[in-house]
Amino acid sequence: MSVRADPEQVWELLEEEAEPPAVADALAGTTVDGLRTRFDPAALARAEIYPEIWDESDVFEAYLAPAFERLRSLYAHAAARGDWVLQAIV
Repeated sequence: MSVRADPEQVWELLEEEAEPPAVADALAGTTVDGLRTRFDPAALARAEIYPEIWDESDVFEAYLAPAFERLRSLYAHAAARGDWVLQAIV
């Protein structure tokens, strides 16, 4: 499945006030253990979520948990510095 964003919609999203401090606060309130309880590899596989690695036995510990920690760190760092985060899904 492929989703393409209209460039106008992208600019509208960028203009919204979803600043790094708000995202950092939301991520700080989510723990790896909380994420683990909601992790459903079968649902991710059925939805064909990239990368298609959800049937691997250690995918949460080896891939998802470290990526989540990096994401949380990125937003916390940006919020502390007053920086913005530009995100693109291609």
